[in-house]
Amino acid sequence: MNTSHLNFNQLDLNLLRIFEAIYQYRQLSKAADKLALTPSAVSHALRRLRTFFDDPLFTRHGRVLVPTATCESLAPDLLASISSLRNLLSGAHTFEPGQSQQSFRISMPEALENNLLPAIAEASFRSAPHIKLESVAIDRTRLADRLSNRELDLAIDVALPLSEPVCHQPIFSDSFCVLGHNLPDTLDADFYLKSRHVAVSTRAKGLVVEDIGLLKQGMQRDVRVRCQNYHSAAALAQKNHFLLTAPTRLASILEQNFDLQVRPMPVKISAIQLHLYWHQQLEKDPATCWLREIVTNLYKDALQNREIRVKNNESDYSK
Repeated sequence: MNTSHLNFNQLDLNLLRIFEAIYQYRQLSKAADKLALTPSAVSHALRRLRTFFDDPLFTRHGRVLVPTATCESLAPDLLASISSLRNLLSGAHTFEPGQSQQSFRISMPEALENNLLPAIAEASFRSAPHIKLESVAIDRTRLADRLSNRELDLAIDVALPLSEPVCHQPIFSDSFCVLGHNLPDTLDADFYLKSRHVAVSTRAKGLVVEDIGLLKQGMQRDVRVRCQNYHSAAALAQKNHFLLTAPTRLASILEQNFDLQVRPMPVKISAIQLHLYWHQQLEKDPATCWLREIVTNLYKDALQNREIRVKNNESDYSK
């Protein structure tokens, strides 16, 4: 695409909002829902964008629209400009939770969604009953890009080596414990390491965080099954007498839903810490600030209590 021929005066700025929605959702129907337009109107707008930029911008692969190379090169600056304009105009009004029908997209580990999402939804709907929440799982290596491109409003994940323009703060820290069926009253390291285990990770390969901690101490356990979420792991632990190592707060919930007992970890492993991530473009956005406050307040007491009990024992699981 030769950008020298582009004439800004010929561009309908409303088309940029449609470009943003298509880039974010990768489907015309979802973009139309986001903008409260008909799919045919969005399709017509895409044709106008293609004519203006003299590029297809998106090519169809099955049901998904995949950005072209030109689209990918345009997107960061275009989306940043749209966000800057939105933030500028947001200074003229405040976010009203009780009236808002805004949609928020939050990324979180699938393994922890059962624990995180219901609590966030309950706290959010209490003051903003008409908003919409969408939880998604993404590749951690693309987190900064997804936040920059406005495909995400917030992300919750373990500590990651990210810097500005991605902002973050710790929201929760928790120690590990052990769950199992018909466990003895006390577990020792020998029993733990010789038992069969079920592990949880959303990654396709690589050690899970507990095994990284064990390996640092020259220890290794017998992992028989690896799955993607803790509820599946708890069901496996109950049926097959596996041990499940899980964050303590989550374990208290699993214990209520499965025939499992919770015991302290017999081996010292550093606590797991979750961070809240957002893009600098949304630092002063009223709606995003409101949602950040909801999430941070939800876990503030738990984080403070954990920091009192476990000083200097925080772990960086960014590897």
